[in-house]
Amino acid sequence: VIKAKPVFEIISPPLSEEFEAAPIYIEGDTIPFIIRAKDPDGVLDSVVLSLLDTTLAQIVDRVPGSEGFATFRHDWISNKSGFRQFIISAWDNDSLFRSSLFYKLRIQARPEVKIIFPFNNSQYGLGNNIFIQVDALDRDNEIVDIKFFHKNAVEGRDTLISIDDDVEEGGWGTVWKKPPLGNHVIYAKAEDETGLTKSSADIFLSIFPPTTASYFSYEAQQLPSGVQLNWETDQLY
Repeated sequence: VIKAKPVFEIISPPLSEEFEAAPIYIEGDTIPFIIRAKDPDGVLDSVVLSLLDTTLAQIVDRVPGSEGFATFRHDWISNKSGFRQFIISAWDNDSLFRSSLFYKLRIQARPEVKIIFPFNNSQYGLGNNIFIQVDALDRDNEIVDIKFFHKNAVEGRDTLISIDDDVEEGGWGTVWKKPPLGNHVIYAKAEDETGLTKSSADIFLSIFPPTTASYFSYEAQQLPSGVQLNWETDQLY
């Protein structure tokens, strides 16, 4: 008696045999693999999902369906950017199996951005300009701009400080001109050529009022050299 091999169809994701047509997902996305399978003359044992020669999952839980088919599902978290090749196999209780061709997916990485200056919890006097500098990179695309934001708690929204879209001019950065008095939160958001974005961690800043020095005059005693020192000031510092 010739035993029949299992049969199956891939419901999700929409896989491609060609790299050029491979569907695109984002690093960190959860990608559901959904397969309908059956054994025409036996009992279906499992569906195996493999990344090249590495088994990602042996799926045994199933939802029974019509015409002898059952639905198998595995949620895979895309943990690394680049092209990925998958193969799917269905196995029965006689150790017979049927495998798919290699299917391709493309995983893209989001840009990465970090504010390196000013330091967190920095303090500045009112009236000072603040230079903001960031490190940014993208592992598989080009960064097109960095946007700098101030979290405006009073207005209940984030306020755009500026946009830097020219990395050739000394790296990514901007100047926040004379921020107002109080405590502030700023962050940067990087965008790459595919439209993917990512925000930096928040940086907390304090802008404090200047203090006024009391007017005073100090006249030094006669110095050994015969020079007298007179210092008068009422400047803000």
